[in-house]
Amino acid sequence: MEVWKDKLKRKTYKGQRRQLKAVKRRKKWLNNKRKSLQGKSAKQREFLITKSQAVPIKAPLEFSIKRKPNEAFKFIAILKSLKLRSDIKGVFISLRECIYISSGAIALMISAIAELKAVGIKVSGDYPIDKSARTILEKSGFFNFVIGYVSDENKITLNTILQQGVNVVDAAAVAPLVLKSMQVVWGTPYRNPRLQSLLIELMANTVNHAFERNKTSKWYLSISSDEVSKKVSFTFIDNGLGINRTLMIKFLDKIKALLLNTNESILRAAFEGKFGSRTKEKKRGRGLPSIKKCFAENCIRNLVVITNDVYLDFNLNESRKLVNSFDGTCYYWELRTMENFIKISKDFSPTPGARYKSDGDFSGEEFYESILKKKFENALRQKQILTIDLDGTYGFATSFLNEAFNRLAIDFGPDVAWKNIQIISSEEPYLIDEIKEYIYDAQATN
Repeated sequence: MEVWKDKLKRKTYKGQRRQLKAVKRRKKWLNNKRKSLQGKSAKQREFLITKSQAVPIKAPLEFSIKRKPNEAFKFIAILKSLKLRSDIKGVFISLRECIYISSGAIALMISAIAELKAVGIKVSGDYPIDKSARTILEKSGFFNFVIGYVSDENKITLNTILQQGVNVVDAAAVAPLVLKSMQVVWGTPYRNPRLQSLLIELMANTVNHAFERNKTSKWYLSISSDEVSKKVSFTFIDNGLGINRTLMIKFLDKIKALLLNTNESILRAAFEGKFGSRTKEKKRGRGLPSIKKCFAENCIRNLVVITNDVYLDFNLNESRKLVNSFDGTCYYWELRTMENFIKISKDFSPTPGARYKSDGDFSGEEFYESILKKKFENALRQKQILTIDLDGTYGFATSFLNEAFNRLAIDFGPDVAWKNIQIISSEEPYLIDEIKEYIYDAQATN
């Protein structure tokens, strides 16, 4: 009997010692934690606490929607999937090993972070060690959406990420960004009606079609400027249903009738205007075709559209299936100066004159001999189309246009002249038909 009592006492004593050790370990851990937070600001303490409780997610080595789309959208898919888990309170995004990160990928990451925050998940992260990648991150506008440190040399930047929407088309918000973009490309803040129209079209598509009913629509626009190469990159993102899913809901019968059996073929058909409007009203349902037209007419370059599981590159005229689907739509394009491009307001004069040099400065004769003829010959040698932008001037005399383009037709032939030029005239569209008449009038007079 005494042996049994001794065993019980020893067992109870061992259990008490284990509990005491556990309490001591807990106290030690709390003391170390308190010490690690001493001298830290409230934001720093919040960051450290969030990091210790967060699920770590590692960004791709090259985080770019154009260079490495499969890796980028796999990362975004993992990030967005965490909002469905009720056991997760925080996420830690590690950008530490990134050697390249594009502004478009940053905007995509912001849109995913917004979804996590909307369900109460705290998000923190670290910076790339690579200096160039960190510079891109700091200059992108990323830290307008998340708390972080931006070095002094990167605080002044033309780059921005705009998050607007909330069920509204905000043309006024993007207008000054268009002017800044033109400043980078042309050196002067010209208006660009085609680019403004394109952005309005994308906003309208997001508000009217991208999201299910009773869900708040939201879009993100990233603009990244390269002043050395005079190039501006645009990325427009919505986290709605995606184009293909929307078409499957609204036009399933038509998809079957057109025998479209792949998502790639469905998306191409949409940009070719095969679906029209669900309301069957005339002059509606032209949104996606107008975006393709903007690219075809050289108003924008290197257009890429990513939606659901399709990656469509208009520049290469190829499409491919993504490994990881993206619930939404991402547009990427560039605005840059072109060799075979004439913007009359910049390359010649914002105040074009009359017909002949004897009439005064900046005549049609002077424009043809000093610029148009040389540029046209160069484009022909390269087997390229010469784009001529009429927008941005104070206006044209008919004699100016008649002299310049009639002489072009006389020297090269009306068909060669007309088929190898592309006229941009958003401000006065009727001028395009007038120029065509002037060109073919040369045939009639010869």
